[in-house]
Amino acid sequence: MLTAVLLALCPQAATPAIGLVPAGDPEVTAALAAGARRALAEAAAEGGPALRLLVAPAPGPWSSTAAAAVELAGRPGVLALISPPEPAAAHAAAQAATRTGVPLLCTSPAASVYAAGSVWVRGVVPVDTGRSRDGSAARLVDPPPPPPGGWEAAGFDAARAVLAALERGARRPREVLAELARGPIPGCRGWFRFDRLGRRLAVHGGEDELP
Repeated sequence: MLTAVLLALCPQAATPAIGLVPAGDPEVTAALAAGARRALAEAAAEGGPALRLLVAPAPGPWSSTAAAAVELAGRPGVLALISPPEPAAAHAAAQAATRTGVPLLCTSPAASVYAAGSVWVRGVVPVDTGRSRDGSAARLVDPPPPPPGGWEAAGFDAARAVLAALERGARRPREVLAELARGPIPGCRGWFRFDRLGRRLAVHGGEDELP
């Protein structure tokens, strides 16, 4: 009881955590969670920082993605969130993260999520340009197709980004955000960083490119 009271009064004393906002498809949520847990397990095995994964219940008929994101952001120790990939849900999660001041590692390829300009949003999957191979406008399906490496890779990279921030000394959400802007991050499919809109940039031999 005393421990619970202390954690409520001093959330920074709680073990750091990352919150996963569930996708509409339970299999996608499970894959994102599996990837994140793999990153956390690898870091723990190497003596890295402790980081928990919290997964919110799937939104029901009387709840919403935004409500799930806000609830997760308010839990003791939560330093960042992982978004669902569906564009509409990712937009809702981004708005909640911006409102609560908690970084969002976005798994949606929808360019519109990043075009909104929130400094709290950082993408961990390649961005869909909205154009087909012949240059005509293309509709981004909802839910979108899996990114390279699958949803597990996206979950891994999201957790790895937060771990990198912790390794650099971040202990609060705003500090995590600042550290995400620094240097490349070792991901599942290679090193990456974020551009000024928060989109993922692949890093190859010192050169950056949008995947």
